[in-house]
Formats: sequence, C-alpha cells, structure tokens
Amino acid sequence: MSLIFILICYSGVSFSQQGFDVIVAKTYRLKYKKVEKILPLVRRIMSNKGVVESSNEFNIFVLKDYPPNLALVDSLVAKFDVPLKQINVSIRLLLGYNPGPASLESEIPSVSDSTEVARLLGGFYDFGKITEVDMGFIRTEEKSTTTMNLGSGKYSITFEIDYIDNSSKIVKFRSFRLSEVVSDVQGKYLKPLINTSAEMKDGTTELITVFKKENSDKSLIVIVSVQSV
Repeated sequence: MSLIFILICYSGVSFSQQGFDVIVAKTYRLKYKKVEKILPLVRRIMSNKGVVESSNEFNIFVLKDYPPNLALVDSLVAKFDVPLKQINVSIRLLLGYNPGPASLESEIPSVSDSTEVARLLGGFYDFGKITEVDMGFIRTEEKSTTTMNLGSGKYSITFEIDYIDNSSKIVKFRSFRLSEVVSDVQGKYLKPLINTSAEMKDGTTELITVFKKENSDKSLIVIVSVQSV
C-alpha cells in the first residue's frame, strides 16, 4: 500500500468499535527523516483514543493506540523513513563562438569531444570553436540545495534535485541557477544569468542551456551528467 492509500483508507478509523479494546504503546525511532515530518501523517491514522508523544532531540515518537492502528503506523514508517537518494552530478561549462580568421582565438584548440558536444547541441547552434571553461563534480542528495563554483570562482551554479524512482528513473532539477561573480565599487556580487528547470534520465548526459553572454559574441554552454548511487 502507498502512503496515500494508507491515509485515505484508514484516516480517522476507530478500531475500538471493531472489538479491539486494548491500548498498546510502541516506540518508533527514525533513522533518516525528522520526526516532526511524520507526526501529521501519524495523527491522521490514529484512532480517537490514540495518543502520541515525541522527542525531536532523540528523533523518536511513542504511540499509544489499538494494535491495528499501530500496524498501519508500522507500514507508514517503513515507507517514510528511507534514506534520501544520493546522486553524482557532473557539470561542464563550455564557451561557444565563431572567431574571425585573423583572431588569435582561432589558434585555440576546440575541446577534444567537439563532435559529441555538437550532437548535444542538436544542430540549433553552429559554433566554429568550442572551448572548455571548467568542469565540476559533486555528490549530492535529493531535496537538498547544492552549490558549485566553476571557472576559478567566476561562475556559481546552484540547483535542487528530485529523484522520481519509477520505471523511467528521472532526475529532476527543480531549480538550476547559473550566476556570474562580478565586482563593482561596493564589492563582489552574483549576477543571475540563467534560472531554469530540467528533467534527465538517470545515467545520461544532456545539454541544459546555452546562454549568450552580454555584449559578447560568445555563448556559455552548460552540459550536465547525472548518475544515482
């Protein structure tokens, strides 16, 4: 049974009316999730005779209720208290442009996998030169906010991930923000460049966005790889 099915079918049911008149106490200790997050769900399952007490310090709660209600809470805890998904994220920042024939930049070699990058660009962009700015790798977990600095601290990337654990195994970037670190007379600050969202299949590499730099003929190319652990 899913959590939703448990809550819909059994919310507010009093098993004392079905012959279960013995109140039993049981202690639940959560390993991965915060106890305050599960208490609203527990209260929806409790009978009208149920009593719950909790300790945020020890991350436990004690439920006194009829055995059938405790059995439902057992199922709820088993589905709720699971570790968050760990995900390896690799972000690659490239620069795409078309240097003139007399430009010194024409001597700079393109990335060795320019053919693969061109495939990811999908024919929508025709850059004569694609060079590497930086690449970063981090292991993060779903539901958390993660920040990565690239280009010797010139760029800051912040993102939040959901993992949809179905047959498709989707990694969903609920928010993907790229900012440039700039300086003025008041000091350094983050200048927002990109704020987007994206969905990727687990274990794939995809183009997230292409952003044309202000007052420049160059574009930032953001390519991301994801792999759950």
